Amino acid sequence: MKIQGMMGTLAIVLASTMPSYATTQAAMAGHVWSGGGHWQEPDLCLSNPAWDLVTNTCSGTRTLIIPMQIAPNSRQHAYVRLIGNGTSASTTFCQALSITANNALFDFSAKTATISPTQVTFDLGAFNVPWEAAVHFECKIGQGGGVFNVELEQE
Repeated sequence: MKIQGMMGTLAIVLASTMPSYATTQAAMAGHVWSGGGHWQEPDLCLSNPAWDLVTNTCSGTRTLIIPMQIAPNSRQHAYVRLIGNGTSASTTFCQALSITANNALFDFSAKTATISPTQVTFDLGAFNVPWEAAVHFECKIGQGGGVFNVELEQE
């Protein structure tokens, strides 16, 4: 009896120390979204001079959508690695969004931006994902700015 009771306690301790996992997606897995709501591929302004960096080489801002596959009905913590061009005239920012089956916004993370000419990692905070949701990051990339990757960690 005593051994059986100890095994139950051990199982509870092991279950409570299971690590969470993260899903990372390179920015180059994203696609462009034009202002009119149509796919606009390829956009020659978005290039990837490094393996995982997507940079805007044109004037103005480009929108990059980076889709993710994630566990439904979960709470996710979002992170993003960005780079700016060093001037406030061209800001790069990202936000994570969960969308329902009828294409309605369900929940979203904080939005953050940078003008830093060196790469920075931002913690966008947590948001909820419903059963039928799709999750994507929406990044606005200013001229000379870029996105390296995005990450979701299940809480």
